[in-house]
Amino acid sequence: MQNGTPAPGARNEPFVSESTRGPMDSTNETPHTPLECIDGEPFVFAAVSPIPGRSPRLDLPLASQGPAIDHYSSQHAPQGLVAYRLRRGDVAVLDDVTRALSRATPAEGSDAGTAYGYRVRALLCDDSIGPKVVSWLESCLADESIPREARAALARTIAFDPRCASLTLDALFASAVVDDEARETYAALRSAGQGARTEPSAPEPDDARRALLANPFLAVRELRDGAREVLAAHPELRGDVLAALTVVVTDETEQYYVRFHALEQLAELDRAYAVAIAEMVEDPGMAPLVAPLVKFPEPGALARYAHDVGLVPELIDGELRAVTIESVLGSRTALFAKETDAYPNHYDDVLARLARLVSPVLDDVLFEEVPHHEFFDDVPDEGEDEDEDEDAYRPVNDPDQLRDAYRLRAFLPDCTYEIVAGDTTDWIAVEPVLALLNTLCEARGSDLRFVELPTGSQDGCVLAAPARAIRTAVDDGVLVVIWPN
Repeated sequence: MQNGTPAPGARNEPFVSESTRGPMDSTNETPHTPLECIDGEPFVFAAVSPIPGRSPRLDLPLASQGPAIDHYSSQHAPQGLVAYRLRRGDVAVLDDVTRALSRATPAEGSDAGTAYGYRVRALLCDDSIGPKVVSWLESCLADESIPREARAALARTIAFDPRCASLTLDALFASAVVDDEARETYAALRSAGQGARTEPSAPEPDDARRALLANPFLAVRELRDGAREVLAAHPELRGDVLAALTVVVTDETEQYYVRFHALEQLAELDRAYAVAIAEMVEDPGMAPLVAPLVKFPEPGALARYAHDVGLVPELIDGELRAVTIESVLGSRTALFAKETDAYPNHYDDVLARLARLVSPVLDDVLFEEVPHHEFFDDVPDEGEDEDEDEDAYRPVNDPDQLRDAYRLRAFLPDCTYEIVAGDTTDWIAVEPVLALLNTLCEARGSDLRFVELPTGSQDGCVLAAPARAIRTAVDDGVLVVIWPN
């Protein structure tokens, strides 16, 4: 659908998602990007034309002072450019960060150091670039051309979250280039174990056993792998575990996904018995969940189906035991929280994460979120003294920002796509996110497409796979997707 041409099979009238509709008034009418729903296919596209040529925004300097440090600024390079260039092997962008910090005034040095500290510290967890970032950090903290306030705030921000601690980072925070406060903070958190990469701890078998015997229903509900944990230490309880799982599966008052998780555990212990229980389930709400197990009763049959239709490129041992198509498609899906409870929503992070599902198709795309105005700069009513209002603070909003909606941008080497998406809530509007990604894949000539899968929770789950494979699995009743409104 490049250059605004509707994709084949599109409806004559463009579908406009509710998520793109926002409040309008005569003085500020927000442009809205129509989302086109494709007949017979669970996909949406954005009806937009790309802006040709490399975006001049990519050549602008990084922000170094004022509101632009923390907020969107059309007069500076996109905030995500640092991570984007580093992940593409361009370490020279760190020199740009150094120059930005050097331009900060002493009065705004702390703000600048904190802002860039947040952007850089997430990159320390990337093993391919982490050591380069540590090396730059060492030279940056020793660079006296950077205001002392900026260097101190940079070190302090890194120290407060040493999730990706390493020997080189330990050495840096023990050296003289780090101020005392940051050094002590880092040491305290490291000694408390907050810097170590650890796997989530599982409940002890005896705890699982006690929970099972006290209340079998709650045990299989609350322990993610309760059955496995109990039987690993107490195989003699197999009958009790099977009975507890059966209670949960057949309880029509319980949540669907709690019931189905119990069925998954049941299938791992006794697949034939689990199939028999699934065949007895008559609740319409459970039908889409149990259908794959009933349709593919033999171990590995579901995974082989997914491979045969093209949903997965190769089979993995763990997937051969899967009961759900979602488990089979694990490497092709991404889970994220729809409710962000923050401003802005960080649509750019969600887009970048989802784009990696189709690597290398969109590897050279930089995503940017332009948030709506943080507050409405309303004129006080006549006789109202705004200074008396403790909430009268109004941040400086960029003219490029919309009053009532987000803009989402995709910078390609030769053009830029932009759509209007979402409103002023703290919820990710999934439909326009997928519309932009599908539009980019279509423009790139890729057959890969994005769809949303149900989760039964406030989390969003997105699948990226060949379009034909998705349609086949949906038509066969094996894959359930959230269709556009």
